[in-house]
Amino acid sequence: MLRALRWWAAALSGAIICAWCAIRSGRNWWRPVDADAAKAEAGAAEFGGAVLTDIAGLRGKADAAIVAVPTTLHAEVGCALMEAGLDVLIEKPIASTVAEAERLVATAAAHGRILQVGQLERFNPAVMALAKAVRVPLFFEVHRLSVFAPRSLDVDVVLDLMIHDLDIVLSLVGEEPNEVRAAGIRILSEKVDIANVRLAFPGGCVANLTASRVSTEKVRKLRLFQPHEYISIDYARQDGMVIGVDGRKQVSFGPLAAVKRSRWRRSWTSSWMRWRRAQRRVWTGGGNAGAGGGV
Repeated sequence: MLRALRWWAAALSGAIICAWCAIRSGRNWWRPVDADAAKAEAGAAEFGGAVLTDIAGLRGKADAAIVAVPTTLHAEVGCALMEAGLDVLIEKPIASTVAEAERLVATAAAHGRILQVGQLERFNPAVMALAKAVRVPLFFEVHRLSVFAPRSLDVDVVLDLMIHDLDIVLSLVGEEPNEVRAAGIRILSEKVDIANVRLAFPGGCVANLTASRVSTEKVRKLRLFQPHEYISIDYARQDGMVIGVDGRKQVSFGPLAAVKRSRWRRSWTSSWMRWRRAQRRVWTGGGNAGAGGGV
């Protein structure tokens, strides 16, 4: 059972995680941990659970922890938790640098702990349906745009937003790119706020990804082109559309057969628990810690 929560994040994010743990695990089976005692007490007051202000207090009292701290603190907090004997689910991205990601992986291996990364977009019904429809991907066009918000400003927009699409495109193509071209600019923060990346793969597939956190609207769309077929999905609506051409040059239109939402919820909410019961091992999504693993 999930018994521990490492909560040291923005108020909104922290509240969501507290609520999820309280509902899924029971009020007596999780503990909010925050260096700021007032934040920990606020979480406990709203969702229940005993208050802790130091990771050391979890040793022997919990089986697992959710790390929802700023990305720059993922390695420090995650490693401390695994060294204390806890399995860890880290909010995406796994870390702010490759070196920090490798440190997390090495710590998990050294202490025999489970390390997972919360790439929850993988469990979007539209993405799960798209994975079943992909045959020979030739071109991806992806847009993930958001209105500016004062959160996750310790990392750039690639690690904040585009990390989802990089993870999904890499999993669908099934190989690493052999060419990467990228451009990014700072607008409202000290980090890159809008970026465009072009990935070229050995098999001929090309992916063009754009991410922005300074847009005037929220857009979450992926378009895939493959022989005789065009597929478009909307991450936010969790649906998709397929346009195909058959051997007689007849064009067909139709919805992408999405996974039922109830099944999607069961998939991502039970994933952590399934892996907790499985044989202990480090799992970082194909072994590429820098790309961010999944649950």
